[in-house]
Amino acid sequence: MADVAALPGEVIAHIVAFLRDASSLRIAALIHPSFTPWARATRFRHVRLTQDNTAAFAVLLQSSPLVASYIQQLEIDMPLVNDADSDALPIPLPSEHFTLCRNLRGLTSHGDPFGFRQLDTSQLTALREGMRGLRTLELTFARLYPLPYWSALLDACDTLESLEIRANKPNQWTWEDIHVAIPSVLGSTPSGMHLQVLRIACEAQALAPISQWLLSRDALDTLVVLELNIYCIDRPIEDALGALVRAAMCSVKELRLHLDDGLRLEHDKNTPLTAASFPLLRTLRVRVGELATTLEWTAAFLGSQAPQAHRSVLERITIDDCIQRHRLEATSVASWAALDDALVVAALPSLVALSFTHPPAGHEEASETQLNFASYIASRMPRLAGSKSRIRLQFDEEVDEREAEILMSRVTCVVF
Repeated sequence: MADVAALPGEVIAHIVAFLRDASSLRIAALIHPSFTPWARATRFRHVRLTQDNTAAFAVLLQSSPLVASYIQQLEIDMPLVNDADSDALPIPLPSEHFTLCRNLRGLTSHGDPFGFRQLDTSQLTALREGMRGLRTLELTFARLYPLPYWSALLDACDTLESLEIRANKPNQWTWEDIHVAIPSVLGSTPSGMHLQVLRIACEAQALAPISQWLLSRDALDTLVVLELNIYCIDRPIEDALGALVRAAMCSVKELRLHLDDGLRLEHDKNTPLTAASFPLLRTLRVRVGELATTLEWTAAFLGSQAPQAHRSVLERITIDDCIQRHRLEATSVASWAALDDALVVAALPSLVALSFTHPPAGHEEASETQLNFASYIASRMPRLAGSKSRIRLQFDEEVDEREAEILMSRVTCVVF
């Protein structure tokens, strides 16, 4: 055993890296005490807590509290409950254990994993310390009452780079759901949250308190990627959508807007929503209600640039509509012409491609389907499709997993 004890840590780490299953890692931890921390670091790097294993994990933490320090990614997968007083079942873990989670970098959870309403000040402080090093956070809300708690917890987190929020409720949001009180920043120090990636998928009314939280913290000042997938059941209570987009204007490089029918991202005379207002924007993916509305909104976004305005660096536009044949035929010639003209006339020296997303054919006639699709679009946009145009007209069949889940739940794909 003397030889094992003399092994450098780098060698032990290399050996443990080849062990893929929990059983092998447990055996490695018993070889020699020098192997134990390396085996534990691999075994507990990513922890997924469910209703079945949380109690056993709590017992493990009671006997070996240092296990918490190995957790880098924590996924809390507890069932949502249809209860007026709760978001979901809280995890039965003492909150003081989170002071030991000094290496926690990623958290995926429902909105209230800790039973916020039952925690005292010292327990909330412990959670705040445990969240201090977070870099990525994914939250799914069935109710919005936990928002003020997350706001207070993350004020001390100056490392958070990516935030993803889903707020989905089977029924309409109530007045109590929407009007949650976001607390002010504690003390005289401003919030340290400066996001690089923000993704929000929710009903329009739920966007208001989420927007209030993030804007009151100036969390979007350094944002690089903004993705908003907003659907509409009831009328929005304020222009939270426009406020979020305008807050990210100066820094965002990738903008994805997927807006339901009935929602409009309005232009404002003081801060117009045009390509020139986004000095760093390189990629735009857009769907604003019906296809005609998407084309007209995109045309307006590209146009109206004053000669002295900042020249856009926009490189790629995608009409992310999962377009079907009947939607193409229902779109007026005027809507196509508006975008065709805007692309040719607007000052867009960096733009190289306009892409359309359409449903994958999934059968042996796929090439003919795409050919018909491309031919139809080209006939509606003759100036862009012309041989002298430097902007490529592209047709994408691939939709990433995040978009596929959303798109396929709302549309029935019909191909040529």
